[in-house]
Amino acid sequence: MKKRYVSSVVIAMYLVLISGVIAAYAEEQYQTAVSGLYSHVDGDQGSSTISYGLSGREYFTPVKTDGHPYSEASFLERIGSMYGVVQQQEFKSPGRTGDGPFLGIELNATKPGFPLAIELFYNRSMRDYDPPSTLEATTDIYGTRAGYFITDTGIVGIQHLYSTSDNESAGYSPTIIRQQQYGFFTKYDHDLGENKMVSLQATLTKHTTRQFTEMLRNTEESLSVDYYFTRSLSAGVEFKNKSGTEVAWEGKTWSAGIQYYVTRLISVNVGFSRFLNANDGKESSKSYTTGLSARF
Repeated sequence: MKKRYVSSVVIAMYLVLISGVIAAYAEEQYQTAVSGLYSHVDGDQGSSTISYGLSGREYFTPVKTDGHPYSEASFLERIGSMYGVVQQQEFKSPGRTGDGPFLGIELNATKPGFPLAIELFYNRSMRDYDPPSTLEATTDIYGTRAGYFITDTGIVGIQHLYSTSDNESAGYSPTIIRQQQYGFFTKYDHDLGENKMVSLQATLTKHTTRQFTEMLRNTEESLSVDYYFTRSLSAGVEFKNKSGTEVAWEGKTWSAGIQYYVTRLISVNVGFSRFLNANDGKESSKSYTTGLSARF
């Protein structure tokens, strides 16, 4: 029942996206963005996850694209927004399959000329495993970021994330896993002239995971670079490194992606990433993503 309901919502939102694509041709600036999303993650030990759905973002004031790469316009103009996403997830691991929805909301509070930016978000994912398994898992994530613009195109800040994962199975006591993340982030856009730009982002975070009486700790560093060949075309790469005692996630991730604006308000993107676990016997993975976005 959950799968049919979420799939119906996703189909309805796709119809909205198509309508937005048509409307987008007529507008020079935008205030609403709708995106169709698809991703596929394959583990090298037989697990996989497929996710598909839609997201929407409503900006508090119209976003002007003049003089900016289209993807960076809302950041450079400092336009606040509300965001929502709904996805359906289908997953499998050796001897087990299931599905469930992923839901998320976000508030980005900033405004032109004001140096502070606040971001609050909440995500929930639910996994319902198929018989004979009776496992049901629900994960709630609460996050906040606070940043300060040190230049017109650069921001630094702090971030915090708290999550709980409740796992219930018939005949067993519930298992609760709690995680906290806290750290720093920065983003800087450098204009190269002639509609070219380099966008740099970096994060440094500490992860603490508690399960039963066990406490696991990881440190994550990330660096991403996006190069804008034109206002419409960009390519990006990202590197992440996790190290510590949470061995299931210790390792390195390389990612690459391309985004192209077919018009100034319609874009497509594709991406690929590879996670290599640093520990023998633990699962590595690769993932593929694609999306279509319309702004109107």
